[in-house]
Amino acid sequence: MVRALPLLIAASIPAVAQISVNQVPERPMVARDTAPSEPAPSGEIRVRTENGEFVFVGARLIKQAKGKASLRFVGTVENRTGHRVKGVRFYPDIRDKRGKSVSWDYAAFRYSDFKAGGKEPFDFLLTGLDADSAAVDGVRVLEIGHLEARYAVSLIAPAPSDSLAFQDASISVQFGINREHIQFSLKNKESAPMRLDWNQSTFVDCHGKTLKVIHSGVRLMEANSALPPSVIPPGALLEDIVYPASYASYSTVSGWIQQSMFPNYPLASQLNGCKLSIMLHLEGQGSKDYLFTLAVSVTPE
Repeated sequence: MVRALPLLIAASIPAVAQISVNQVPERPMVARDTAPSEPAPSGEIRVRTENGEFVFVGARLIKQAKGKASLRFVGTVENRTGHRVKGVRFYPDIRDKRGKSVSWDYAAFRYSDFKAGGKEPFDFLLTGLDADSAAVDGVRVLEIGHLEARYAVSLIAPAPSDSLAFQDASISVQFGINREHIQFSLKNKESAPMRLDWNQSTFVDCHGKTLKVIHSGVRLMEANSALPPSVIPPGALLEDIVYPASYASYSTVSGWIQQSMFPNYPLASQLNGCKLSIMLHLEGQGSKDYLFTLAVSVTPE
């Protein structure tokens, strides 16, 4: 899997409502990012990102004891982005009795898998504040790990197929897609053995760049070496994968890293609308290059 850095989103977006200790405002307050004609309901904090909106409902501070002691920031957060979100982290903006913002360096509260339309309770402990005068000035999104991507892939050449299948007098082939690679089943319909020459087979990416491929059983350290052919007896089926050799890289810290061929967001957006091609060089009762072209579309889950 690709080890992607978190996508920082709207880290400086201001909070939308001020909630004091043990108090929900008696009348609606206008959120700073909505028009005056669209006031936010009491106790609501709206946090907008480029991917949509999270809403904190019933957000309030509860005192644990008088004076400088611990507080709990409690309520429910709703995912109104319309998307399933992985790894979203929220940070409460706190101010003291003088109205100064208080910095919190320790962990904010986080949801590892937040479904679209989902509602999650939160109960965040704050310590060392003046419990009689502290207030939540709002909430920020510190990071969103990624949005889940939904892929739709169809075969457009040599013949259109939504099921990613093709056949002629010599072969029948069925492709399949997962996050890591492209898999396929290839049947030899001829009466003689057939060879799949991996050294003359290639992958063409979205930018039209031709890349060397590797397949199942190849050690990553040998990705750039010459590969022996796969032999398919008459009537037999070869089940294997196609993976660009250059998508694997070595790090002295992490070892071998394999980039996903079909990643989640934000990388997924680069594949939306693109065309990918796989050329398989087959030698049987003749020699032929089969060029399979796939059309890719991506939407958030």
